[in-house]
Amino acid sequence: MSAPFLRVDVGLRCQISAYYRVPITREDTLRDCSRSQHCIAKILIISIKQPKFDKKMNLRELEAYLSSLPDKLMGDAAEIVAETATEYFKETFRKKAFDGNPWTPARTAKKRGSLLVDSGAMMNSIRPLVVSPHRVVIAAGNQKVTYAKVHNEGYDGEVQVPAHSRRTKRGSTTVKAHSRTAHVIQRQFMGDSEELNDRIKGRIVDYIKSLTNE
Repeated sequence: MSAPFLRVDVGLRCQISAYYRVPITREDTLRDCSRSQHCIAKILIISIKQPKFDKKMNLRELEAYLSSLPDKLMGDAAEIVAETATEYFKETFRKKAFDGNPWTPARTAKKRGSLLVDSGAMMNSIRPLVVSPHRVVIAAGNQKVTYAKVHNEGYDGEVQVPAHSRRTKRGSTTVKAHSRTAHVIQRQFMGDSEELNDRIKGRIVDYIKSLTNE
C-alpha cells in the first residue's frame, strides 16, 4: 500500500490532475484509520487549449502557455513550476488564505502556534515528488501526517477512532475503539490557483528574458 499523502500532479504538456490517497481521519489525531477507509478522489482534469490571457490566468491558459515553450526549455520550466508551486502552497499557512480566499477562522484562539500550524509538520511535508519535462507532482503528508486531505477538502462523516490511552488530571485512562461523527472545515492550501498560475508564468517569462539578455 502506498503511503498516505496528498499530491497535486501538474502536467506540462498533457493533462493537469490532482488526487489524493489518504485515510479519512479526525482533525486532531495523527493515527491512521483502517485500510478500508482509503480513497482516491480526482479534483480536476484540464485539457489543453490555446491561451487567451486575461488579468488572471486559469489552468487551461497556463497549460497552453507551457506547451508552447521550446522543448529545450521544458526541463528548466519544470524546475520553476515545482519550486514556485511548493513555495506558494507553503505560503498559504502564513497568509491563512488560498488564491485570495481567506480561511475560516478558528472558533477559539489557539494557545500556541496558529491556524493549521502547531509543529509545522503538515506545511513542511509539502515537497516536489516528481519533476520532469512532462510532469510535476507536489505532495503533502506522509505516514505521520495523514490529515492533509481532510483539511484541504473538508470532511463530514463517520470516522473510526482506534483504542488509545488518554492522559487526564487523575492519570492515564484507556479509550476503547469507537466510531464518531467528524466535521472538519475546509481550509484549502493546495490545488488550482489563479494566483499561482500567474506567478509561474511570470517567473518563466523572466527566466526566458534573462536568457536573451546573456
